[in-house]
Formats: sequence, C-alpha cells, structure tokens
Amino acid sequence: MLSHKGTQTIETQRLILRQIGRQDAQVLFENCFSHPAVTRYLSYETHKDINDTYEIIDKWVSAYKRDKNYHWVITLRQDGMPMGTVTCMDIDESASCGKLGYQLSENMWGNGYMSEALSAVIEYLFNEVGFNRLEAMHIVGNSASGRVMRRCGMQYEGMCRQKVFCSGSYKDVNMYAILKSDYRGGAI
Repeated sequence: MLSHKGTQTIETQRLILRQIGRQDAQVLFENCFSHPAVTRYLSYETHKDINDTYEIIDKWVSAYKRDKNYHWVITLRQDGMPMGTVTCMDIDESASCGKLGYQLSENMWGNGYMSEALSAVIEYLFNEVGFNRLEAMHIVGNSASGRVMRRCGMQYEGMCRQKVFCSGSYKDVNMYAILKSDYRGGAI
C-alpha cells in the first residue's frame, strides 16, 4: 500500500528538486519547453510562447493539492536555475506502480544531471512512498534517455510497437522498469 506524501523537496549533491511554480516559467520556456530538440520525443507540442508554459505549470501547481501528485522541477543547487522536470504519473494503486517521465534543457545535456535527478526520485518513491515498481519508456531512437534509465538501475523489458503518438505519428517505445527488490540505493 502506498503512503502518498506528494512532491517533497529532494536534495542531491548538485541539485535541488522541488515543486514547480510560475516563477520557473520563463527559464523553462526559454531553455526547455520551446526547444524542438527537447520536445521531439515528448507527447506535447513544443511551446510557441510563454503562455503555453504558464498554462501547463498552472495545471501542475493545482495538482499539488493532492498528495498523489509527484512533479518536480530540477534546479541547480549552486544558483537555483530551473533546468527540467521529473514526474511520476499513471499511478496504479493496486500494483504500487508508477510511470516516470522527464525532460532536461538541451544546454544541460551530457553532465549527468538527469541521471542524478531520476535516481533521487526513484529513491524517494521507493523508500518514502512505498512503490514496488517504477516504469519508464522512451521512443526508439532516443538512446540517451535509455542510458539514463539504465544508469538508474532500470532494466530493459522490451519494445512496445506504436505505443505513443508523438510528432504526428505513432512511435515504438522501449520499456524499462525497476522493482523495489532490485533497488540498491544510493547514487548512480
């Protein structure tokens, strides 16, 4: 049984993961949500203007009223700059299972930030909330996302054909998961 605690602040060596707010909109729009390279493998359209970003952030902020909501903005510890998000969604209470999703500003790629953030979220969801299984998927061709999943201890479970609709067509995805019994804890 899950013991929901909502989106609590998580700190790592280089990052602080916290609830997102309207104050994060401008930086996230400029560095993340409006960049086709970032959004090309995601299910939402690239944001055309800041109002798109405000709209989605307002939905996320409203959802914080429920303890079952897990959506973090990833910020640098040194300056608090927002650089991306991590979420746990599609929670199946009876199976104690959730699906992880994430995105990171292109100018932050290749520094291990996403692996660090995702690893911390996995630890929180297993140890504080009580999940038994966490899943993630990436569109075939987005191998960098698969590397993040593997670094965080997730195991490849197979390919699902035409599982998501993205960028105007159905896409195949690679599925990964980690079980609480597989989890070794700590950093990547």
